[in-house]
Amino acid sequence: MPHYLKFMSLILLAYMLTATANAKDENLIEFNQAYSDFQILTKQGKWKEWLPHAENAYQLGKQVHGETSKHTAALAQNYGLNLYELDRNKEAENWLNISLSISENNLGKDAPELIPILMNLGKAAANHESSRSQEKYFRRMLGIAKDNFGESSTRYASLQGGVGRSLYNTGHLRKAKKYIYDGYEILQRVLGDSSPKTGNAAFHIGKYEMTHRGYEEAIKYLNKALLGFDSGKAMSRNELTTRAFLIDAYENMGESEKATQHCLAIGRMKPAVEVQNYVPIFKKLPIFPRVALRARITGDVIVEFDVDANGFVVEPKMVSYTVSDQPTPKN
Repeated sequence: MPHYLKFMSLILLAYMLTATANAKDENLIEFNQAYSDFQILTKQGKWKEWLPHAENAYQLGKQVHGETSKHTAALAQNYGLNLYELDRNKEAENWLNISLSISENNLGKDAPELIPILMNLGKAAANHESSRSQEKYFRRMLGIAKDNFGESSTRYASLQGGVGRSLYNTGHLRKAKKYIYDGYEILQRVLGDSSPKTGNAAFHIGKYEMTHRGYEEAIKYLNKALLGFDSGKAMSRNELTTRAFLIDAYENMGESEKATQHCLAIGRMKPAVEVQNYVPIFKKLPIFPRVALRARITGDVIVEFDVDANGFVVEPKMVSYTVSDQPTPKN
């Protein structure tokens, strides 16, 4: 080949490499900007606004890192989680599966790094018709956790509790029970009753039993939860919520004196700010007059009352009331 042709070939090659580098640099700059916007909106909880940024970050990241990169897998998962937050669960499941596939190729099918992706897939699948997929994802996730951490590990126990709560939140109450109880028993055995993790697991059992009106069992586990939450310092949000549930449970069991103890404990809690609105921790529904109920008559009542130093309602009195002119139609 003549020398001038070789020289021209080198110039062309150098130009192509420079153009490729410049394109990659531009993609990287655009990617960094898109990802930065995505992170800012994430922290602000602006789900709708961040959706296009999450998708843009994935598309640009794929060009910068390649389709099979672990970074691309993470970006696909971010986009899937964004869709999940917007209740676009079927789309979320599809994107999370993209993340799962890339991660499997990079890490193997039994890698513990797959656990959060499978958990999110189960949650997404739980919110549409794909209930079988949901169980498939959860079973696989727990299998990986069991193989990597052991059946008696706190990690495995926490994941069981997470599965139970996800099933509970999507209305699969019977399936939820086993996971919630099994997770608690492992934590109680390994960490003891005074651990906050055990307390949290006991709280969710109490919450589950409240749903089924199993007030006696609810009281048992909610009191166990207090052992994990009571640090002897200022009352935590977990302790406050647990005591509020105990008030409800004791009232439904007709044990008002025991309910009062927890009302007083909450009443002694220091407010988060010096001036704040009153927030009821227990509300008992009024008894609707039977005559009005049979006649399907509705109405509104304005009641005025004082709140004493312990947070109890005192001296309630009716200010005004209105009655509907027409009975409420039957459904």
